Amino acid sequence: MARDGTDALDLFRELRPEEQDNLVDGLGCTSPNDGKYRKERHQLDAYLTPRAEWLGMARVQDALLATRVAYGQAPAAALQEFRAATADFSPENMHLLEGRMRHDVLASLAEMGRHLSDETAVLLHPGTTSYDVIDTLRAVLFRDAWSEAVRPVVGGVIHTLCDRAVHDADVLRVGRTHLQGTSPVTFGWHFAQYAARLADRFMRCDDAYANLRGKVRGIVGTGASIEQVVGVGGALGFERDVLAQLGLLPHRGSSQIVPRENLADAAHAIATLGMVLGDFANDIRLLYATGIAEVTTSTDAALLGLSSADATKNNPVNYENVIGKATMLKHLMGIVYELIPSDLERDLTNSVMGRYEPQGMMVMVHEMHARMGERCLPGLTIVRDNAEANLQRVRDNPGEAMTAILRGVEGWRSSTYGPGHDFVNKVAIQAQKDGSRLLDVAMTDPDFAHAYHSQMTETQRAILGGQLELYVGAVPDIIASNVSYARDLAARSFVPAVSVK
Repeated sequence: MARDGTDALDLFRELRPEEQDNLVDGLGCTSPNDGKYRKERHQLDAYLTPRAEWLGMARVQDALLATRVAYGQAPAAALQEFRAATADFSPENMHLLEGRMRHDVLASLAEMGRHLSDETAVLLHPGTTSYDVIDTLRAVLFRDAWSEAVRPVVGGVIHTLCDRAVHDADVLRVGRTHLQGTSPVTFGWHFAQYAARLADRFMRCDDAYANLRGKVRGIVGTGASIEQVVGVGGALGFERDVLAQLGLLPHRGSSQIVPRENLADAAHAIATLGMVLGDFANDIRLLYATGIAEVTTSTDAALLGLSSADATKNNPVNYENVIGKATMLKHLMGIVYELIPSDLERDLTNSVMGRYEPQGMMVMVHEMHARMGERCLPGLTIVRDNAEANLQRVRDNPGEAMTAILRGVEGWRSSTYGPGHDFVNKVAIQAQKDGSRLLDVAMTDPDFAHAYHSQMTETQRAILGGQLELYVGAVPDIIASNVSYARDLAARSFVPAVSVK
């Protein structure tokens, strides 16, 4: 308690009333997406919530009615009336009506009808079935959630990694395979690799979400009921024109539902995007580890205490959070795959699962990238002294470089130990036993000493002497190429399947 009687730890009192209400509501939810990660999830509320779906039903009915007007089968005044009433449609009342009527689309039509004349209300839902509306609106909402909310956050992470790749292009660290040290890479190369990998997935997400499809073909997908309204032979054209208003193409294989393969493609694309970010987070977690300690996060290092038991620890908690979500994505994909079987024209099993995924996956991937962009990358700091100390062991024992150099000396072999790889293995064992540098032990072999002085270039001799800055191969070109590639993809505009006029 402070001297003035206030409690410095009572942060709840500092919130505005609406923020307090939001927090209380969130802490009453069972899903972490709605509670702990509620702040980030709010950016997707306009796309992935029940409210968004209820309002989306009106959006599809608008497209249906507008097409009927264009066909001369409904008066323009009806469309004007519908659009004027849209602001009065209540998602809350639709939800309550569903409880009474036990059908979501019928509930939405009943709520819309409350605000329309009878003459306009009867023009809605022309020969269509509920999943003409639901599958179509979800295709629109999922596409827009990716392009308008998730995509900009992912693009920001890609650009930040590109910036770090350029900034740290020449900063060496030990390369590690099987978690064992070997020839060097640079931190900039590491960042550029992940920028390119994320950009690949970013492009796949663009393609997959743009390829989500809708349908307007009636109860079993034949279009028979649609033709009763728009005329014989007009079903497929009507479907095409309705969906075009929403930026969608029809799926050729629709029954009562849109087949779920395209949805699974989108879920797979965003899951692998999240898993690549999780792979990067795990790399940073490993570089954080005691015994390596080549990176830290400046804000965490300044505070310490990210352990309830050891107040001296600097735990990579945000990176671990990203890793955990990446693991979940892999298993949630199984739910999306289970949406694909349709049991002839459709049953309600996939209706239940479709309320959960891939919406939850999209929320997770959005939060992962927001966390990476806001809490991780801005403070990511290379601990250069530790990176150099770890690298010194490789400078003293450049075994892989020595093997590669000897393989480039035509016909070289040691008369005692054999060809390059066998020779390096034997002298490395001796160097470890003696506590000597690899080059010093190798030079005791006459065949190696001869090759060193007469067959190796000055640069090769410098590399074997520990100047590993000279042994990074095409790293500068790889960084430049990957950064250019990643920036170009992250900067491009999202293009829907159909341009909405």
